[in-house]
Amino acid sequence: MATSSIIENICVNNPQFLEDYVEFLEESQKNYRPIREEERSGVITDKVETLDFMRKALAKKGIAL
Repeated sequence: MATSSIIENICVNNPQFLEDYVEFLEESQKNYRPIREEERSGVITDKVETLDFMRKALAKKGIAL
């Protein structure tokens, strides 16, 4: 996603906020690393991995599986 579409509607009326925001963007660029193939979204076909995923997702909502 292009950064311009993310920040297009931001109206800055606080110069300190703008400086902090730019500093954050510059700092995050230093830690950039490409996403490895195994980290990309995809279909999970392993039953154990699917169960583990569902346990984590439901735990966030306070539901035990």
